[in-house]
Amino acid sequence: MKKLFLTTMMSMMMAAIVIAQPPRQGNEKGPRDRQQMAEILELTDGQKEQFESLRLAHKKATKADRDQLKLKETELSILITADSPDKKAISAQVDEISVIRSRLFESKTMHRLELRALLTDAQKIQFDQMKDRKRQGRKKTRRM
Repeated sequence: MKKLFLTTMMSMMMAAIVIAQPPRQGNEKGPRDRQQMAEILELTDGQKEQFESLRLAHKKATKADRDQLKLKETELSILITADSPDKKAISAQVDEISVIRSRLFESKTMHRLELRALLTDAQKIQFDQMKDRKRQGRKKTRRM
């Protein structure tokens, strides 16, 4: 009973922490980012529609994995913060998280290839450069 109570309390605290987080600034992905990308790539209306359709399909296809990942990460936090952590359970949880992250990464990569296939050669160059700049920005942020 005590373990159930502690698990419930930890879940509620984790949910409260997530809700209390302010919106992300620099890495935020939203309508503005998609609009900027469309402007930079000079996408046609048809390309914009295809991009949006693919984005929604990708988001729908990965929702279960994203939700599962959040749950598994919360469960991992609970396992780690237990009075006497079970290393085998923690290791198993880490393995499960790794499998989910791998699936999400593969899905993201395939989605990117689908988007790239819709572009002209000139747009592909811009698209790839945008990805490189984003990656470099993340490296700078990690060093700080």
